[in-house]
Amino acid sequence: MISDAQLRELLAQKSETKNVDCKESFNWDAASNEAKCELAKDILAFMNTQDGGVIVFGVRDSTSSDAAIHVSLEMTGVQGRILVAAGHDVPPLFPVPTSRIPDLKIEEDYTVSELRASAEELAIKTVQRIFEMFNWNSPDAGMIRGWQQRLLSRTF
Repeated sequence: MISDAQLRELLAQKSETKNVDCKESFNWDAASNEAKCELAKDILAFMNTQDGGVIVFGVRDSTSSDAAIHVSLEMTGVQGRILVAAGHDVPPLFPVPTSRIPDLKIEEDYTVSELRASAEELAIKTVQRIFEMFNWNSPDAGMIRGWQQRLLSRTF
């Protein structure tokens, strides 16, 4: 598994290399046998090189600053589920944040330059949208940023 910093480095290269392959998307269940074989070939090629390689999903082959990255988040069957915020510094929430929608779907298109400039802020905005869908109105960005930093540093 690669770190956040390593992923940023890969995206900053702005092109594929002998050790980096970019895939816009891949759905194994919907893929043709030819597409599955092509992916398997890429994986085997990296396994057979001395220094290996990385396949980055969600990035078009051209990772110029204007290249688009489609981000899709989907959760099904969430109506009536509660959102739990855990941590020693998180007070109990009343009323309990409960989803008011059956399914949650967030889709956004970003450019590579937007992600490079403000990936953390875009992630915070996405988490705020999820919280709002669970009827937790105006979740504090600072609180989410703190959670984000603890998750990235694996101290949560």
